[in-house]
Amino acid sequence: MSTLLFEDTWLPLDDDDAIRVEVAPDSVTLGLVSEFDYEWAGSSEFVPADVPDNLPTDFGLGVIVGASGSGKSTMLRALGPQTSPGWNPALSIAGHFASATEARERFLAVGLNSVPLWTKPYGVLSTGEKFRADLARIIGHGAMVDEYTSVVDRTVAESASNALARWVNERGIRGMVIATCHRDVLPWLQPDWIIDLDTRSWAYRPRECLQRPERVVEVYAGSRAAWDVFGRHHYLSADLHQACRTFVAVMNGRLVGFVATLAFPNGFIRNGWRAHRTVVLPDFQGMGIGTGLSDFVAALHVSEGKRYFSRTAHPRVVAHRGASAEWRETAHSGERRRSGGYRGKRWDSPTARAGYSHEFTGGTR
Repeated sequence: MSTLLFEDTWLPLDDDDAIRVEVAPDSVTLGLVSEFDYEWAGSSEFVPADVPDNLPTDFGLGVIVGASGSGKSTMLRALGPQTSPGWNPALSIAGHFASATEARERFLAVGLNSVPLWTKPYGVLSTGEKFRADLARIIGHGAMVDEYTSVVDRTVAESASNALARWVNERGIRGMVIATCHRDVLPWLQPDWIIDLDTRSWAYRPRECLQRPERVVEVYAGSRAAWDVFGRHHYLSADLHQACRTFVAVMNGRLVGFVATLAFPNGFIRNGWRAHRTVVLPDFQGMGIGTGLSDFVAALHVSEGKRYFSRTAHPRVVAHRGASAEWRETAHSGERRRSGGYRGKRWDSPTARAGYSHEFTGGTR
């Protein structure tokens, strides 16, 4: 059956050919099912839903959703072959990619933003970290991803989905399909179409289930003790200056982020302050908390009559500030520096790191 396609309109799915399986009846199984008055003679039948005839062939991301046993994997196989990454225990997870650029882009695409994690082998990662690492290897044009977010908590699922949707849009990824039993990821994935196997219906560019829930992050004055939670996740150093001012971010009663700032003595800048450390815990990366927290703390300093500066090499933060009207790039932005050494754009040493400097010029919060 072929139906004229309209956006945000749920259409019924047709049945596919029945799948029948035969097994030899045994006394244990027969005795077990008889206790529940279930008649069985060795055969079982399942009628999966058919792939819609008018499913768009040109799309970025599609999602198949439904409870376990609803036929998600069967439909996913009908759409394309699945891939499962293999991991070499002698290599870091970053070492499995063709280049540093590819590794960075894919890790950021799934919200695996913690640089120390990139250097670890797959076997020592947590379940949530392994999920994101696997996803980083799989995603791309025509990728088929089964059991999406089935083994991680919902915070990781939401943050990874938000990061993935952004990457799909930014990179122009085409034909990627995800199968999941979890509906809470749908607003974060923002797919082009959804096939719902529980209701046996599907929709192109649906809107009713794609309203992202509001997330409120509270910021408090912190203490140095909070750094014990965040220090090992910082991509440059676990050191914290004795004179720093600290802030912690909390979402739904859980610590999610940390910012430390320092006074910025300078003969040309009066009452200047700068960012010292900014960390978001891995489970919450990919949701925009880091940039939002950085903006908030910067605005807080401005409200106190201070000037606020920040230098970073993180690609996401650099891109955010470059596109923001609230940050102004400074004269020394883009220079290469290393501790105690020469600073300048022509330094060729591998230990010299390019960083981008900005001043916050936005209003108060």
